[in-house]
Amino acid sequence: MKLVCSAPFVLAAVSFVLSVGVSGCGHVGFVNNERPGLTGTNPAAASAPRPDDPDDEEGDEPEHPLVDTKQERAMVHVHAKEHACVGVIVGPRVVATSRRCLRQAQGVHTLEKQDVRVEVPSSSLTWTQRAGSHVLVPGCERRDLDVAVVVLAEGTPWVEPLGLASAPGPGATVEAIGFDKCEGAKEVKRAHVVDRAGAEIVLDRGMCRGDAGGPVIDTAGGTVVGIQSRRKGGRSSPRKETTVTRFDTGPVRELFAQAKVIADGGDPAVMKPVACAVR
Repeated sequence: MKLVCSAPFVLAAVSFVLSVGVSGCGHVGFVNNERPGLTGTNPAAASAPRPDDPDDEEGDEPEHPLVDTKQERAMVHVHAKEHACVGVIVGPRVVATSRRCLRQAQGVHTLEKQDVRVEVPSSSLTWTQRAGSHVLVPGCERRDLDVAVVVLAEGTPWVEPLGLASAPGPGATVEAIGFDKCEGAKEVKRAHVVDRAGAEIVLDRGMCRGDAGGPVIDTAGGTVVGIQSRRKGGRSSPRKETTVTRFDTGPVRELFAQAKVIADGGDPAVMKPVACAVR
């Protein structure tokens, strides 16, 4: 379906835009009829860098979702009180994100309704909100394994979770996705792997401000290999590289498995924190 860009058409189509979600002429977005058009993002949610990690900084709130592809549709915005990160849906009710926007200690935590909320694209203009029911944090420091998992209180059946892929080696091409535009650049950023070691890979492109937790996609299969963690060398470094937390390590897969058990009705009280030694 294609829209014609003309003034008379725009005046006649206002109600249509509200119902289908148009992101520019010629692009019609997906609408979630279950719960469309909730409040959107909160501009006050972005905050200053954490005092214990001066190389971190958060970006502006995205004005609207990015839903041109299946991979972008699975990209969400995670809010934990005044902090915000990008995240990615990797299973029914399971969202992976960076630990930088969560304040829970290591282990499994049951959340109050307003502790963590996740904005899921429901069209090219609107978000649908989901509360987090649980947070899972691995048993180590963030610099050792920068990933945490949010289990949603309700499902998002209009979004297909992304499949997981093994992290590619040096020279492979990937796409690093996020909401920040890096001073006018595209939100979807082509990059190449320059190193793979331990629980991380390194990309030859600097991470945008505000993209912590954004998915890194294997261009060959459209699957997710990990999330953006931090800029290599920190903010003052001349190196324009990004460190990515891999999803194909034992600890991360175990974390996802625990989240699935909780989403399926399992008892989180019997779960121990996931050990972080890569195996």
